[in-house]
Amino acid sequence: MLKYLLIFLLFLFSNTGYAKNYAYIDSKAEQAPSVILQENFDDLIQELTANYSKDEDKARSILAWIVKNIDYDNYRYNKMIEKIKRKFSSKDFSVPTSDILTVHLGICDDIAALYVKMAQKAGLKARVVSGYAGHNLTRSTYKENPHSWVIVTIDEKEKFIDPTWAIQGGVQDATKDIKNNTAYQKELEHREKKKFKPQKERFIDNDWFLTKPKDMIKTHFPKEEKDQLLTHPISLSIFLIRSNL
Repeated sequence: MLKYLLIFLLFLFSNTGYAKNYAYIDSKAEQAPSVILQENFDDLIQELTANYSKDEDKARSILAWIVKNIDYDNYRYNKMIEKIKRKFSSKDFSVPTSDILTVHLGICDDIAALYVKMAQKAGLKARVVSGYAGHNLTRSTYKENPHSWVIVTIDEKEKFIDPTWAIQGGVQDATKDIKNNTAYQKELEHREKKKFKPQKERFIDNDWFLTKPKDMIKTHFPKEEKDQLLTHPISLSIFLIRSNL
């Protein structure tokens, strides 16, 4: 009995993230500086990845830093969606923008772009993927669910990471109580002066780290067919049907 238990444990630890010691990588990333200026951006990447020889570990460390240090900007996202819904409106739905590293705040486009910038600086091949994501989508609603995620090359094989959906636990939506652009601008100014600290209560949802294409396509539909990473890509119609299952 003990023999079979040991075989099972060996299989388990060789086929899951536990063998890769993600907890250690995540905790080390949490210790990296939160307040980053453009001039010491390279130092941050060095601290996050220099001790790892494997592409996967570097990719994980970067994701862990983003999860701990970037808040989601729901106010700006809602403004963007309003603009999509009312494309013929003369109302101005634009909002002030700021550097994501300065204010620690962004929507999926910003977060995906930051991940790619950090990954590339660490020597990884990565790119932003744009498309649509969600559940229960239809022909009339899917365009109201734009999303951006990442394809990163790990050991010469392309993998998916969604650095926005990977953020779990803690208060992510730092702009939920903001009512107008004036208040939003004040929030940005406050964040530029604030000394941000890593959000220790947050953790990574591993469903969105190195996600398999067959799982990713259940909720994420890229605009470019090649970015499905499937041998047999599916159509938008099939994706919408599956999103409602």
